[in-house]
Amino acid sequence: MNEDKYTVKDIAKMSGFSVRTVSRVINDKPNVKDETRAKIKKILKETGFQSNIFAKNLRKRDMKNIMIVIEKQKKIYPGQWYTNILQKMINTASSKGYNVFMKEYVPEKAKEESEAFKLLRSGFVDAAVVFNIREKDEKVKMLKKLNLPFVTIGKSVEFDEVPYVVSNNWQGAYQAADYLITQGNKELVFMVGSKKYTINKDRISGFKGALKDNNVNFRTNMIYEDIRSFKDSYNLAKKLIAENRVPEAFFISGDEKSFGVLKALNEKGFKVPDEVSVIGFDNIPISEYAIPALTTIEQQADKIVQETVNILMNILNNNDQEFEMQKVIPTKLIIRDSTGR
Repeated sequence: MNEDKYTVKDIAKMSGFSVRTVSRVINDKPNVKDETRAKIKKILKETGFQSNIFAKNLRKRDMKNIMIVIEKQKKIYPGQWYTNILQKMINTASSKGYNVFMKEYVPEKAKEESEAFKLLRSGFVDAAVVFNIREKDEKVKMLKKLNLPFVTIGKSVEFDEVPYVVSNNWQGAYQAADYLITQGNKELVFMVGSKKYTINKDRISGFKGALKDNNVNFRTNMIYEDIRSFKDSYNLAKKLIAENRVPEAFFISGDEKSFGVLKALNEKGFKVPDEVSVIGFDNIPISEYAIPALTTIEQQADKIVQETVNILMNILNNNDQEFEMQKVIPTKLIIRDSTGR
């Protein structure tokens, strides 16, 4: 048998010791009793579990590299939300002595042969931060096999023990819809991405929750899924305008996609917010400079980055003290000029 047949968690169960203790033995770390080390090594030998020697030797040299893994989608490039997070991650991690770089992962390609995962296996990377978490996520499965510290930006549904940091997406969508309704808007359209990503399922649920609590009947034509880009939102808004189905308010899951709606409305002479309100999600830096300035739901990027780096540092430094490995960050409603006050 080989390493792919067993995970570190499997070895921990078989030996009766914690995942952290098994990891220390595999990586030849101190602070493990001789008797414990011998027992775990015996099981590793019997199961055929062997760490990549090259990777192990590189890690002993402390490469000080953290890789951000994002999914590459066809004809869509990482937006300002990702570049903003990357810059903040670089600044925060560098203060701890670590380098940060981003690598795209192509889901359509052979999973373990992707360039991103070859690099993760090489030993050049000490830890990873993973975005675009799906309900069934191959990235998380493979990272668990690699015995490499990682944090997901988004909660894994399959593996509830995985460290994560995530915005309270349910809360954010609820705040947006609730605010629009309290402003007198009952005819709403919510543009959101694919439900295969956990954050979008949470946002859809939060949106529906606000409708229910405000006694607004939900209709299927209130939600449009698979809106992934500025172009998608622009084309959908144009279609609704052409069909005379413009709502009282648009809620768009992503500030950059909100700009597509603003453009379509502006081209047809709609006054925002006098005739139609528009609210986004993220609060990227450019949002306040849109015309009109965009009301949005803020994901606290500084807090997300700080908590992510803190979790990674605790894992990398083998912190024996108890620390919280799963964090949910509250969202904030930022009111500007694209909605009525």
